Amino acid sequence: MNPESNLIDRLLESAQARYAPDTEAWQPSRSVDSHMRIATDGRWFHQGSEIKRTEMVLLFATLLRCEGGEHFLVTPVEKAFIEVEDTPFLIVDFEIDGEGQGGRLVVQTNLEEWVPVKVPGQLFMKPLTDESGSCPCVEVRTGLLGRFSRAAHFRFAEVLVEHDEWLGIWSYQRFYALERAE
Repeated sequence: MNPESNLIDRLLESAQARYAPDTEAWQPSRSVDSHMRIATDGRWFHQGSEIKRTEMVLLFATLLRCEGGEHFLVTPVEKAFIEVEDTPFLIVDFEIDGEGQGGRLVVQTNLEEWVPVKVPGQLFMKPLTDESGSCPCVEVRTGLLGRFSRAAHFRFAEVLVEHDEWLGIWSYQRFYALERAE
């Protein structure tokens, strides 16, 4: 067995073991402002001060939900608006198991969550907020996006392959076309 396959399987098992409540099932009637913000670089702030306790950020991240392009922290009793400057997550690393159509891509967020890329449209190019170009982006959870960090983006560009005049990557038998090949 390929040692990388074993690694990816272990990463996905640990990701599934993390607690994540089903926020989609919660329909709270009370709405408030959390006075929180997720900066473009992935740092979380409350009332202007950075939240430095990783455990708190991890907890809040499990309560994130996107509705109509706005982000909220959702509990069974209330939903609290949270400002997101760009995307709520950064993709800081990735692993690829296999080659060609049989390859599997999993990405790691800045909050140490491993996400398999296997849903149509889950990996795509997104314009940068400063309009200086575009960057690969992954839908981490329903409506919640993760933009590749600069380092991960450069590394990712090195593994792209050409298929039907497009540069992209194979993952779970699906080709994710990211930009036209020149």
